[in-house]
Amino acid sequence: MSDLGKKTEDAVQEICARSFLADFVARSPDFTTEAGHHREAGDLLIHLGKTLIALQVRAKEVDETFDPSDETTRKRVERRIMHAVEQVKTAKRALEGNMLTVLQNLRGVSWPVCAADFETHIGIVVFDLVRPERLTREQELVLSNGYAEVRGIPVHIFFRIDFEALLQELDTIPDLIEYLQVRSQIVGKGKMFSLTRELDLLALVVTDFPTVKKYLSRNLDLFSIEPGLWETYRNRFAKEYETRRLLREGPGQVVDRLIGVVYDTIGYECVDWDGCPARGTVDAYIAIVHEFGKLERVHRIEFGKKVLEKLQRADYDPKGFSYFAYLAVNLETLFVFMASREERNKMGERLKLIASASYVWYNAKRVVGIGTQNRSAVETSFDFLMLENVKFDNEEQLRDFGAKIFQPSDEKTVDEWELIRRAQNQDGEAQ
Repeated sequence: MSDLGKKTEDAVQEICARSFLADFVARSPDFTTEAGHHREAGDLLIHLGKTLIALQVRAKEVDETFDPSDETTRKRVERRIMHAVEQVKTAKRALEGNMLTVLQNLRGVSWPVCAADFETHIGIVVFDLVRPERLTREQELVLSNGYAEVRGIPVHIFFRIDFEALLQELDTIPDLIEYLQVRSQIVGKGKMFSLTRELDLLALVVTDFPTVKKYLSRNLDLFSIEPGLWETYRNRFAKEYETRRLLREGPGQVVDRLIGVVYDTIGYECVDWDGCPARGTVDAYIAIVHEFGKLERVHRIEFGKKVLEKLQRADYDPKGFSYFAYLAVNLETLFVFMASREERNKMGERLKLIASASYVWYNAKRVVGIGTQNRSAVETSFDFLMLENVKFDNEEQLRDFGAKIFQPSDEKTVDEWELIRRAQNQDGEAQ
């Protein structure tokens, strides 16, 4: 690999790890073919639940004489991109041939994988056209169709400069997947003018996703997007951008930090609880962080705000603890959080009781439980558990207990713009 290629891969890895966290990104996983040759399954693999995203990265350096309108130049770039598109299928083929059997994420944690682990495969090609001083004139070279399919895999093609902006907006894997699904329906089916810029499409989806979904349901022949919509979006919503930044960097980071804490539990000796994956193991780490990872950013902000509220309330709650249950829309996992002033063992047993009661009362498919000390505690520790496919001997008692301590779920769909408006209204009232 050339120095430019490695440098570009490093940069894209950093972008992905910052947005999606190191827990869900694998760099250049290798495997051995039946003929004994060593191959890479992809430059980067992003994995979450049953979805595997294979990234291929390419770069080309040009000088001041580069002319994006030159046909020969365009064909050379196109050949580089299409070669990367063809490579996207490698990971899926290696899994199906039982040649790729282990993944290692950027934290250095390895675990076994097989083809049956992944139901959805998505490809992404990131192409970096490197100019002197990396001028943004790179956008003069427009992808006339940034979409392809290979071996049944949808492949989305981006310039690196667009991919970076994309991941600043869509900074969780579920948010990215949702955008790519919409993009497949628009770009993949030829329903957009060929010279429409990627960021203008992104601006439309980010600012008015309900309308986009409505028009897609009508099976329109063509989407016409106003040129410059991205710049209009960034200028018009400057204040909202700042509010969003505060939400994402505040309560929106709680789940991301909890994922890091779950990683830190690997290797700790914990008392095993019936019905839970063996705590302190890689299996428990993978199972729990992948449930956290399924939360979109808007859900992480909602969940994080409630965590911060309960941490503070546990400082003075006469019960000695405070808790809540959170079921994100369209997810099958119930998250139960508890903050407590009790001593560690008692806190752990209470977490297990509340989580078990929530599992039965809500008839949940699975429950992830999180327990920690109150906000003002001098020392803090965390307990995590996950319940799935569990039968309790005292199920009726747990159901009755759940009816006393929980309310029927009334979670409603809330988008990030609604959270931004609420935060701005609260700031206005405070002033």
